[in-house]
Amino acid sequence: MLEREKVRGELCDQGVNRDVQRKLEALRSDFTAVSGRPFDHFFCPLLLEDNPSKICRGHLVNQAFPNTNRRWTVQRRDVESFYGTFVEAEFVELKEHSSPIATTIEKGLIGKLRPEITYLGRRVEYYKPTATVPPQHSEVLLNPPLVAFGSH
Repeated sequence: MLEREKVRGELCDQGVNRDVQRKLEALRSDFTAVSGRPFDHFFCPLLLEDNPSKICRGHLVNQAFPNTNRRWTVQRRDVESFYGTFVEAEFVELKEHSSPIATTIEKGLIGKLRPEITYLGRRVEYYKPTATVPPQHSEVLLNPPLVAFGSH
C-alpha cells in the first residue's frame, strides 16, 4: 500500500505528491492571477467549486489509446474516477472493435454519442430499425447490426 502524505490539505499518493504539488501550486498561481485570490483546496474546473477533496493525476487521454499525449493535470479523484468509469469506458470499447459504427449502434450508444455519418460532405440521416424498413430507405448491414438510412 502506498504511503499517503498531505499536500496543502489534500491526500495524494506518495509516488506522485511532489509532481502533484508543483502542478497544484502552478494552478493556484494561475487562478490567483485571474480571480485575484488563491483557491483554498483545489478549484475543480468541471464542478466550478473549491472544496476539500482527494486529488490525483488526471490524465488527458486514456492510456488505452496508444501513441497519444501522456500529459496530465491535477484533478479531483472522484471526478477522474467518474469520467474513467462512465465516459471513457464507452470510447475504449469503441476503439477495441473493428467497426466503431456497428458497435455504437449495437450497444445502443447512438443517443449518447450522437455520431454523424456523412457521404460526399453531406450529413446522412440514419436510425436502427425496429420493424420493416420502408422501400424509400436504404438498408445497410454492418457486421451484423442493421441500419437504415433515411429520415425516421
